[in-house]
Amino acid sequence: MSRRPFVAVVVAGALGTTGVSASGVAVPWLVLTTTGSAAQTGLVAFAEMAPYVLLQALSGPWVDRRGGRVVNGVLAPVAALALLAVVALAAANALAPPLLLALMAVTGAARGPAEIAVAALAPATARHGSISTERAAGLATSTNRLGYLVGPPLAGVLIGWADAVTAIAVAAGLLAVSATVVVVLVPARSARADGAPTTDEGASYLARLRTGYALLVRDRVLLTLAVLITGTNLLSAAEASLLLPVWASRSGTGGAGTVGLVLGAGGVGALAGNLLGTWLAPRMPRRAVVLGGFLLGGPPSVAVLALTDAPGVVAAVAAACGLVGGAINPVLGALQYERVPAHAIARVLAAVRATAWAGIPLGPLLAGLLVDTTGLLTAVWTCTAVYLVLTLTPFAVRGLADMDRRPDVAAGATSPAHHGP
Repeated sequence: MSRRPFVAVVVAGALGTTGVSASGVAVPWLVLTTTGSAAQTGLVAFAEMAPYVLLQALSGPWVDRRGGRVVNGVLAPVAALALLAVVALAAANALAPPLLLALMAVTGAARGPAEIAVAALAPATARHGSISTERAAGLATSTNRLGYLVGPPLAGVLIGWADAVTAIAVAAGLLAVSATVVVVLVPARSARADGAPTTDEGASYLARLRTGYALLVRDRVLLTLAVLITGTNLLSAAEASLLLPVWASRSGTGGAGTVGLVLGAGGVGALAGNLLGTWLAPRMPRRAVVLGGFLLGGPPSVAVLALTDAPGVVAAVAAACGLVGGAINPVLGALQYERVPAHAIARVLAAVRATAWAGIPLGPLLAGLLVDTTGLLTAVWTCTAVYLVLTLTPFAVRGLADMDRRPDVAAGATSPAHHGP
């Protein structure tokens, strides 16, 4: 069996995330430089992300029914065209704020299901290529992280060389190429979810949507991990978007440059951890990797902000935490691939992602209130304590040892009987 379709999915994912992360820098820069309004910039970001999260949460049954290849092939070009419309209107000096908000809403609404579609293609194409679940998940997450590392500096270079409009055009082109790679290089037969039989063909859309969330809730391993990821994402967002910038501005360590250094070090560490986990995960005890990774990869990166003003030390800790935390991603992906019936993979992936995203908007908001009311030092130690409690709690959850059970067939989904406590 050919591994080419899986490679195509991985490449398409990397191109897509590079384009998305590049536009995530270029569009706010365009708004900020043309309007001078931070509030308007935030409103544009909200206009994109609100439909992104909502449509991603609701699109699972559609992706399962139509297939990831079709959904991505339709919606990724829609996102690209919406960005190209921004480019055309900006070049013509006709990009009124309502038009920009509408176009970014279209971009987000198309991106949400398109990204779920690509994610759902990974296990199906991996099975056809006889690739282990850990390797498949590790390669997919590693290339995604690579895209998020490359995209922002690429946008920065393009903005410096030309302008933000050029950077947006390149981002749109990357999204279009990503969709083309999937349509041309992923045959329909290798993109099919040919695992467990479908039992809800005649069910309504809402019933099939509920199935995805029900599968998540019934599986103790996946539910525990989803709750854990929601909490850690909230705290990570609080650290990256608020605690770290406040620390950098108040400690006289270089401001935005220091924030970039620390986040970049963490990103490089996470990418290296993903690659290391891809190599080692098939031979490692999963429970130890996951629970140890959450515990050692999160709290120290927050606590160090209370212990030193040295940017190099904070960046080194961020890199080390990224390395440890990144290594768990191949295992997390493999668990989702294995514990979900193949015909419902998009629904459960959408449920997990929607749950994981739920805490991200709240993190900076809650941390900001905490800093204003108690001070930075107290806020840092409070977040560290919550992080420790959150990451220690799963050690006491019964049934998580079940995550060390691997399927007999490489990269194959387990039977429905595998679900549950």
